[in-house]
Amino acid sequence: MIIGLLEKARSDPDIVLVFSNPEQADRVAGLIAFSSTEPMTFFPAGNVCSAIADPLATGKTDVSFLSRHARELRKLKTSHNELFLSIPYADFEAAVNAIPNSGYGAAKGEFPKI
Repeated sequence: MIIGLLEKARSDPDIVLVFSNPEQADRVAGLIAFSSTEPMTFFPAGNVCSAIADPLATGKTDVSFLSRHARELRKLKTSHNELFLSIPYADFEAAVNAIPNSGYGAAKGEFPKI
């Protein structure tokens, strides 16, 4: 397994790992859902290994709090206010492509005039 910056990857990765605040995670999840009806997985007390392995095994995006124990054990230098998203690259690419058309991206929603 190679972990590195997406912008420096020499080929498309299997999954994209993202630390984000809840608002950012909501936007990413909304962009993924815009293109797919597949449910994401969520296990709040998950550890780092399962948060990475689950998307590889299931092909589904995983949203994790990463337990306090996992953060301390692995000495992760992240805020306890951040979530961890493990996104299969196909979902990540779909999310990026959905930005112009989704309300979670750049599209402005309007209610029909009655």
